[in-house]
Amino acid sequence: MAIERFWRNLRFAKRELETADRVLVPARASSQEFSLDLWLIPQTVEGFDPDDFPLLSDEKRQSLAEAVQRFRDVATRANNEARPATDEELSEAKFAFREIVELIELEKYEDEKSYRIAKVLERVLPVLKQGFRSRGRVFEVVDVRHRIEIDSDGDEALWIWVIVPDRQAESPSFFDECEEFRRGLEHLLRSYGIDYWPHIRFWTETEQAAEVGD
Repeated sequence: MAIERFWRNLRFAKRELETADRVLVPARASSQEFSLDLWLIPQTVEGFDPDDFPLLSDEKRQSLAEAVQRFRDVATRANNEARPATDEELSEAKFAFREIVELIELEKYEDEKSYRIAKVLERVLPVLKQGFRSRGRVFEVVDVRHRIEIDSDGDEALWIWVIVPDRQAESPSFFDECEEFRRGLEHLLRSYGIDYWPHIRFWTETEQAAEVGD
């Protein structure tokens, strides 16, 4: 998929940029200087398609497309002329690149699959909670964690941990509410095209803190 290539290219370029920023060479030949700018190439944003980010707001998706284009323009100009980028070009490209990284939260998510699942969860959780409220009930969620791992059958599967306040677990109907929440979450994940088999677990804040402590 194009988004996989885009994500992979960005992560490589981010490492190259961080390395280049740490290297200070007062006097160097043009060829050496150019080699330090491996992140500043058009291929860094190869595979970008704004339609791969439908869960971004229209405003953020437009900002992302503009940042990608600004980066591509600078990288193409410098590489077509086979020369080191000027200080002005480096500054412009870094600004655009860092805007891209921030908009798609590249530092937070290891790959595009984790990113997409996180954005879907952000979208569906309010829907689930509103469903409870519409029936005069409350199901509080403090946080949701997820991870893609290989299951016992050797297939990729999705693990989701729903963190709830301790007081939520004190409700006499807590287990029924968890089951209702689980069914609703599974349905909504499928409706957004998340086809991993979901393993959904519920933790209270105390249980989650104990797990982290261990």
